[in-house]
Amino acid sequence: MATITAGLLAACTTSGSTGPTSKHTTPTRSLSSSAHSSSAPSSSAPSSSGCRTATVHALVVQFVRAFNRGDRQTLDQLWAQDGYGFDWYTTDAPGQRFHSAAKDRAGLVAYFAARHAAGESLRLTSFHFNGNSAEYGNFQYSLIRRADDLAPTAYSGKGAAICASTRSRLGVWSMAKTPTA
Repeated sequence: MATITAGLLAACTTSGSTGPTSKHTTPTRSLSSSAHSSSAPSSSAPSSSGCRTATVHALVVQFVRAFNRGDRQTLDQLWAQDGYGFDWYTTDAPGQRFHSAAKDRAGLVAYFAARHAAGESLRLTSFHFNGNSAEYGNFQYSLIRRADDLAPTAYSGKGAAICASTRSRLGVWSMAKTPTA
C-alpha cells in the first residue's frame, strides 16, 4: 500500500506541485454541511497565480462538504474543466480511480454520485498550503474516508487549485490510505 500512496503523491508532484513550501498548517475539525467548523488560515499572501492560503483552504472545505451532501451541481462548479486546469482525481480502492479514468473530467461528477450512493463521506483533518507553482496553488491534506464498503480509514493526499480573479477551482486531487508505521 505504501507503494500506491507514494505513487499517487509523487504523481501529484509531477504536475506543478513543486512550489515553495509554506509553514502554515491548519488543523481542521470535523466538517458538516451546516456548520463552518474549520478555522480559515490566516495567511493570505498574494501570488502570481492568484492563489492564497485562505482561498485554497476554503475551496477544499467546499469540495468536502459538497461531496458529503452529494451536491452534483456544486461539485461540477468546484472542478476546473478539461483544458482549463483539470488534470486528475485519483484514489485507491474502493472506487479506485487511476490512469485514464483519473483524467476523465466528463465522468467526474458521475463518479462522485456513485461514491455518494455507496455511502462515502470525507472528514478533513488537516490542510497545508504548499505555495504556488505555474498557475497552481498546491496543497496537501489528511482526511478520514468512510463508505459502506470502507471502514473509517485515514487518507492523505495532495492537490492543486487553479486560482483566478473570477473563480478558483480544483484541478488536481490525489489521495491514498495513509501508510501505517
